[in-house]
Amino acid sequence: MYDVGYMIKKTRLWLLVFIFFITLFAVFIPKGQPVQAADNGLAQKPYMGWSSYSMQVYHSGNWITAAQIMAQSDAMHAILQPHGYNYINVDAAWNGSMDEYGRPQPSTTLYPNGLSEVINHVHNNGQKFGLYFIPGMSPAAYDANLPIYGTSCHAQDIVVLPLTTSDYWNIGYKIDFSKPCAQSYINSIADQIASWGVDFVKFDSVTPGSGHNDTSIDARGDVKAWSQALAPHNIWFELSWALDINYADTWKKYANGWRVDWDIECYCGTAGLTNWANIARLFPRAGEWWRHAGPGGWNNFDSLNIGNGAMDGITPDERQTAMTFWAISSAQLYTGNDLTNLDEFGIKLLTNDEAIAVNQAGKPAHPVSLASEQQVWYANNGDGTYTVGLFNLGSSNATVNVNWSDIGLSGAASVRDLWSHSELGVFNSSFSSGDLAPHASRLLKVTSQGGVSSINDDDTGISYTGDWQRNSNRGLGATQNLAITVIDSLAQNSIISPSTGSFDKNLTAQTDVTTTMTLNGNTLSGISNDGVDLMLGTDYTVSGNSVTIKKAYLAAQPVGNTQLTFTFSAGARPILDIAVSDTSPKNSTILPSTRNYDKKVALQADVTTTMLLDGNQLSSITSGGTPLELGTDYTVSGNTLTIKKEYLATQPLGTTNLLISFSAGNPQTLAIVVSNTSQGGSIAINNDDSGITYSAAWQRSTNRGLGDYLNDVHFTERNNEYFEYAFNGTGIEVITEMDSSQGDIDVYVDGVFKQTISTYHSSRLAQQPVYGIAGLPNGAHTIKVVKKSGSYMLIDKLRVLIADLINPAAGSFDKKITAQADVTITLTPGSYTFSGITNGGTTLLAGTDYTLSGSVVTIKKEYLAAQPIGWTDLTFSFNGGATQTLAISVIDSSPAITPVSVNDNDPGIVYTGSWGYSNNRGLGDYNDDVHYSEADNDYFEYAFTGTGIELITEKDVSQGDIDIYVDNVFQQTVGTFHDSRLVQQSVYSITGLPDGPHTIKAVKKSGSYMLLDKLSVTPSAAGSTVTGSVYRQVSAQSVQVVPSMTSIQLTPSVTSEMTVQTAPASHGAMASINDTNAAIHYSGSWGYSNNRVFGDYQNDVHYTENNNDYFEYVFKGTGIELITEKDTSQGDIDIYVDDVFKETVSTYHASRLAQQTVYSIAGLPNGSHTLKVVKKSGSYMLLDKLTILVGDLMSPDTGSFDKKIAAQADVSTTLSLGEYVLDRIDNGRTTLVPGTDYTLVGNTLTIKKAYLAAQPVGTTNLTFVFSGDYQNDVHFTETNNDSFKYTFKGTGIAVITEKDASQGEIDVYVDDVFKQTVNTYNATRLVQQTVYSISGLSNSVHTIKVVKKSGSYMLLDKLSFTVAKAPSTAAVTTTGVTKVKNTSATIAGKVTADGGTTVTSRGIVYSTAPTPTITGSGSTKVTMGSGLGEFSEKIKKLKPNTTYYARAYATNSAGTSYGVEVTFKTSKKSENQNDHEDDDQDDQDDGEQILRVTP
Repeated sequence: MYDVGYMIKKTRLWLLVFIFFITLFAVFIPKGQPVQAADNGLAQKPYMGWSSYSMQVYHSGNWITAAQIMAQSDAMHAILQPHGYNYINVDAAWNGSMDEYGRPQPSTTLYPNGLSEVINHVHNNGQKFGLYFIPGMSPAAYDANLPIYGTSCHAQDIVVLPLTTSDYWNIGYKIDFSKPCAQSYINSIADQIASWGVDFVKFDSVTPGSGHNDTSIDARGDVKAWSQALAPHNIWFELSWALDINYADTWKKYANGWRVDWDIECYCGTAGLTNWANIARLFPRAGEWWRHAGPGGWNNFDSLNIGNGAMDGITPDERQTAMTFWAISSAQLYTGNDLTNLDEFGIKLLTNDEAIAVNQAGKPAHPVSLASEQQVWYANNGDGTYTVGLFNLGSSNATVNVNWSDIGLSGAASVRDLWSHSELGVFNSSFSSGDLAPHASRLLKVTSQGGVSSINDDDTGISYTGDWQRNSNRGLGATQNLAITVIDSLAQNSIISPSTGSFDKNLTAQTDVTTTMTLNGNTLSGISNDGVDLMLGTDYTVSGNSVTIKKAYLAAQPVGNTQLTFTFSAGARPILDIAVSDTSPKNSTILPSTRNYDKKVALQADVTTTMLLDGNQLSSITSGGTPLELGTDYTVSGNTLTIKKEYLATQPLGTTNLLISFSAGNPQTLAIVVSNTSQGGSIAINNDDSGITYSAAWQRSTNRGLGDYLNDVHFTERNNEYFEYAFNGTGIEVITEMDSSQGDIDVYVDGVFKQTISTYHSSRLAQQPVYGIAGLPNGAHTIKVVKKSGSYMLIDKLRVLIADLINPAAGSFDKKITAQADVTITLTPGSYTFSGITNGGTTLLAGTDYTLSGSVVTIKKEYLAAQPIGWTDLTFSFNGGATQTLAISVIDSSPAITPVSVNDNDPGIVYTGSWGYSNNRGLGDYNDDVHYSEADNDYFEYAFTGTGIELITEKDVSQGDIDIYVDNVFQQTVGTFHDSRLVQQSVYSITGLPDGPHTIKAVKKSGSYMLLDKLSVTPSAAGSTVTGSVYRQVSAQSVQVVPSMTSIQLTPSVTSEMTVQTAPASHGAMASINDTNAAIHYSGSWGYSNNRVFGDYQNDVHYTENNNDYFEYVFKGTGIELITEKDTSQGDIDIYVDDVFKETVSTYHASRLAQQTVYSIAGLPNGSHTLKVVKKSGSYMLLDKLTILVGDLMSPDTGSFDKKIAAQADVSTTLSLGEYVLDRIDNGRTTLVPGTDYTLVGNTLTIKKAYLAAQPVGTTNLTFVFSGDYQNDVHFTETNNDSFKYTFKGTGIAVITEKDASQGEIDVYVDDVFKQTVNTYNATRLVQQTVYSISGLSNSVHTIKVVKKSGSYMLLDKLSFTVAKAPSTAAVTTTGVTKVKNTSATIAGKVTADGGTTVTSRGIVYSTAPTPTITGSGSTKVTMGSGLGEFSEKIKKLKPNTTYYARAYATNSAGTSYGVEVTFKTSKKSENQNDHEDDDQDDQDDGEQILRVTP
């Protein structure tokens, strides 16, 4: 996939060139009036505000006038500022000149009343003001050599010499910060902008990053200098763009924020500010960067352009998803919209205070997994709450589920939707998004209702003090199956017949598939496909005992075997196995469809392409109607088509189009650009040549480092964009990159359409001739090339063909002394003038290497005698960029000299020091032996007679540097380290020595070992022998013989990431290693491809096209499986295990098969081993995944269960954990519930019979999932007194880590009180061990601190804190109503439980309407104290002869609860009784009436 990162800085280049063009011709202007600068704390949370750049791009011009900025400030003040937005940041193009000290000054055109007017306006609105800068010094300041303010230095004193670019666009000159006045220059700029009132600086084009992820430019010095200059002024310092994560510690040290990716803008004019692709690509970047954000510095995703649907360029769902992602990631929260033109939905998004609070909390979320487009992101807030984002990044509706266990939570939790501001309820173990539209999302607050919250060691809430490091992918994870045979000795099985079927997806052949059931007293419960239920009536129908699988369902299944499981009310579950095929006619394709061929003899080679036949067969190849002959003009091997070089040598210069026809489908065209670099002159035209005319939407990308001619390209993303070039000559070639991101181009010559060319290739190929034409009349012509498809079209260079400039264009030279002769040619330059000759990058010396006499050039034989055997291409250069190559065939007819091998045990080799000898290692040594030493400065010497020598030995992780001396003269230090063992490696060689005696000496300098395997000597003449002679005697030589030394190795520096897979039913534990695992070492030109949708494991593969490329992987276990794709494009691979060749494996297959096990080995000793796989043939070799056989982690791993009630019994197995812990047990897609479905006591695990009784008859495969480190990483330190600290809200906490022989004691403090010293030593490794825990803390905020005291290491794996059970409402009862009179009654209640928190109020509430509440209209509340216990009170002033409804209530922090409702009716008032007279009477008076209470 093409790296679009190089390709999206569009109008920014125009803007910056405009700025500095003005600066080059600046006039000096006086300083403006200073304004008051803001002075607040920085970066304790992400900043919120607005940036001008998106609108500058949208309007393609100078949009940042004083009026515009002040209007944005006013709009922010009115709409966004009440919600926290307060930065107004002006991007590129604000400056128009520089002062007399080379400091940029504001544009007087944009700011006629001075920038101070704008800054004061912003500050008066209570906001902060930002400006934009880039690294380096303006060329104008350098050219004028302006003084540096406050120093005696000048501009030219502080730049790097020779002059070097400082930025992506090659605008400024790099500053040398080792010069004393360099910092002063930056200080003077910072002091001045601070005096203006600037509060914020965006520093753009920071490298490594900004399209240069190397140190070729390197702005780290600028970053440090600017940081130091801004710090005294309390100015926020923000870095941009696409910063290299490898230097994250530098960015964190000096800046308050850093852009993690390229521009968010789509550069699509008024079509939009951004697009979905630019938002979606941030998810994997955030997955890498989230750990680096925190107080002091935050990740920057660029502008949040969601404020106006008519301008944003994205859908409403996408707008909300962007806000959700910025919020949950704690990214800098600033928008690029026109704040004066926000729509209602945009305002709703930007001012959602709950979403803003998530952002400002500063807890960056991280993903559960990035493996699919349905993603869960979460942050643990340390108080029992989690922020959770559910994202559907796919293009169709989908459901996203979050399991509490995946985010580190055990127990139930309540869920609140932060967009709808609604409580969604309490969920026991998970939550589902429901149906999410494409690119939609949900933002949730999840609150534990009581349980345990686990914190991984990389949580940003953990504060590490000292020299801590993170170690991930240590590779301790595995799975193993427990296979339980379930029978029912009382039930009869149902059967289906037939149990197999077939289905053809070809529309003309599609039919339903039918089978008949013999029920044997059972009933059909359902049909499923890999756990997914088919829908009755839609996917299948039932008529009597006949079941019909509908063709519409089968047409949606992939080619292969679809296995449908029939489930009955009892008995076994038979399978209907349907073979799905597809005989539909398909078009074959060829990749690549554009190739090139050079007729120069030395470069002639067959041309190959790969046919993707899709079931067809090659039928013919024609050129202009003339058929090519199989076996002579072309050959076919598998799916590789080879056009023979002999055929192509007969083709004319230009493009030969071969029409390739197949047995079905459309024919394909293979375009071969035929050139001859040995004939005729040519002129190379770079893509930036002023003669090339580009249509509107092109831009240039430089310094890509991808092999471009002159290291640059022009590119466009829009179809129908084009370039034109007018030239004089006889032909032209278009030379560009081929890549998977590119597509078809149309070529026109002299206004006539020639053909459509494909520039697609599965991997990047630089400088490829994709079109050529020759034989044009010598004169003026025009070529035009138009983009038709693909993401990009690139142009690298053009090659114009002109008439011969030299004659002849080829020659020959024999290095045999008696045959040596000069080579002479004649110049025929026409209008061109000869200027020189080069050989590669070396210029030949006139008068020495060649002579020129008139038009005759003579290449001297002395020069040619020094050239290597083969072709020497000498490039003759002429004015105007014209060149032609003289190809000289260099041979040597002298008798051949064969090097002579000298084994390490040759008596002529003198070993000095403590050398050992080892043989029969079986590792591929020459003569199966080596000498070795472990002592630095030990050495060997060997005297020989000849002209050269080569040192050949093993390279390995245990080896280091050796110093080489020849004839007692130091030659060089040679490194023999390699991260895996490589045998018989040439580590040093020298040739061209004077024919005679010489001595080589090799001295050990570093590493655990130095080995010698053999020497290879070039003798002085053919047939002579090599004899070693000792020049001096060695007085003491210690040789220790160590027979059968099988290995010399250290623990690999990178180990395996073992991710969980669903294990097959076979015995033994295993772990899956994806092709992306960092421990896999790829050697050669490997590429990476994901989202192929071919069924790859984790939807990706690595691949190579080059024979002898290989990968290696070091693993610990008893065996390994290699799993990859088989296809027509693939061929043979060689397998090595522990450096021993095992076999050659074919990965060819007539059709694509995904996840195929192509090699496996078992029964290895349980320990460390190495797998190496080498490509030998075929177009491609792929790696999908590896499966490691770890060994048994349980015994037994089989069992049986009878569903007959009298025979039911639990099934038990014993776990052998050690370096593992049990994570969970899965049955297909369902996870068993611990304590209910199974129990674990010690190492004995019991599957409960109640669970097994619910399983169908057959084999139940329970997958035990084991892990090593929690979330597969740890933090560690080697320094005593280093510590970590974590603040949480809860009632207890546990420290969980590894125990090992390398670890020692740690001190634990809780709330700054020392608790105890804990010993984490153990003789063997035990993972996820609870080394300290405390409980019974008050339910409040606490801090734990752990300090390293001894041992080699202290590790932290995770923390688990206890969340107090969420309080519930109190339990209260209404105990009765008594003594009811005409205006009073006594009502009683009782609080029996407080719900876990204090009852603050209790009493009675009553009304004349049912269901009274304490806040209800018409209800009366009578408070009767607080706490637990009974209560009652006489209620007065009731109405006579009235029915009342009453109930007891109790209120605590969880809310108000009520007792059962009771009803009563007051008595009638007597004729002479006053109102409420009985209120004051004793309750024993005669006025009391008998009451019937109805609860």
